[in-house]
Amino acid sequence: MTIPLDTNDDVGIYDDAVHSMARPPRDASETIRLNAASVSELTGAVAGTTVQFLADPTRLAACYVNHETLLWRDAGAMTAILCLTAEALGLTAVPLGRHGDEIVQSCGLPARVKGVGAVHIGSRPPADQGIADPARDHSGR
Repeated sequence: MTIPLDTNDDVGIYDDAVHSMARPPRDASETIRLNAASVSELTGAVAGTTVQFLADPTRLAACYVNHETLLWRDAGAMTAILCLTAEALGLTAVPLGRHGDEIVQSCGLPARVKGVGAVHIGSRPPADQGIADPARDHSGR
C-alpha cells in the first residue's frame, strides 16, 4: 500500500490479480491522517510517501507450517530491498518500526489483512541545508 503525506495524492493498494495499483475500498482520508501522525512521530518527515506492507496470513497458513516466520522474514527482506533501492536512486528511506494494522484497517480491507511493516521514502534535502551525506563526505578519511 502506498500512502502519501500530501492529502491531494491517492492511496494505492497493490492488486496482485492484475499487477496494478487500485484504490482502497473505503475513503482513505483517515488512512492518510493515521499514517501522517505515525510518520511525524517516528521521523519528523513532512513530505514523501510511505510504503505500508500488508499480508493475508491465511494464504501462507494454507501452505506452510509456522507460516508466521516466513511472513516476517519476507517483510524484513522487502524492507531491506526497498531501502537499498531508494539509496541507489538518491532517495531517503526510513524503516518505520511499526506493524501498521490500524492504518491498514482504516481503508476498509478485510480484518484478516495485517500490517507487516512500513518504509517512508522521500527526496534528499539539498546539501545547503546542512544535512551532510556521510557516504559522500570523504574529507575525513
